[in-house]
Amino acid sequence: MSRTPTDPADEGASTPPPVVRFEGVRLGGGVGGVKATFAINPGGLYLLTGPAGSGKTEAFDLIGLNSRRAQGRIDLFGQDVSRLKTREVPLMRRRIGRVFQDLRLDDDLSAFDNVAMAVRATGASAEDSRHQIAELLGWLGLTAQMGKRPKRLSPLDQRRLALARALVNRPTLIIADEPTGELEGKAAAAVLGPLIDMHHVGATVLVASRRADLLGDAGGTVMSLVPHAARDPHEEDPA
Repeated sequence: MSRTPTDPADEGASTPPPVVRFEGVRLGGGVGGVKATFAINPGGLYLLTGPAGSGKTEAFDLIGLNSRRAQGRIDLFGQDVSRLKTREVPLMRRRIGRVFQDLRLDDDLSAFDNVAMAVRATGASAEDSRHQIAELLGWLGLTAQMGKRPKRLSPLDQRRLALARALVNRPTLIIADEPTGELEGKAAAAVLGPLIDMHHVGATVLVASRRADLLGDAGGTVMSLVPHAARDPHEEDPA
């Protein structure tokens, strides 16, 4: 397929600021916490890795504006999130597509309606987007599963569906928390492949995983969250 159905919009030729910037952001809590400083540049492919409890999901909650309680500074699309007005938060969120670690699919809705719900959340009409949703589900190999509820889907198709929901509104930033779960081999590649495709057509993609080799030959930038307790106590704080 030469083109994905969710190509992000061109945001202009001028050099943009980092899509995400963390400066001394406290993650993980307790004595094993991390002070994270990093930048995610437009169009890049990134892997955020670290052991359980190191703050990967917490970082994604902050990036996705599901939480705004942070020690340190966070910029999204060049804006300091601490200065965002309440009415600006939903507009900022629409630029971000998120795959949650626990998927958060609605078992009372069909696969198609799980994706349509994400369209309606933006104020758009799911009926007007019916062709777009069907095309996206087809691209992800879910055409035959559109009428099924998530609990009737295989673990692989559940993860594909969560990915479809994250991509349907054409986000410029995609964040995926442990997107492959316990999948291995070809099944894991079937989830990672579309994420890498989105990177190739210009989206910024940030994946979190405990596996530092998750992206394999796709390249990208690996950023590690190393809890303080796991480091040499005589080593200076890198942040």
